[in-house]
Amino acid sequence: MADFGDDEWQSMVCIETANVALLSQTLNPGESHVMTAAVSLLP
Repeated sequence: MADFGDDEWQSMVCIETANVALLSQTLNPGESHVMTAAVSLLP
């Protein structure tokens, strides 16, 4: 990625949400849906 230094990728975490599987939502034209993600760090 252009905004990363050569070795910076080794200390990053990428978290993405997804609309898949049994709880997926299908939208008709003009409809909307809000998706959230909760991330926590356990000791």
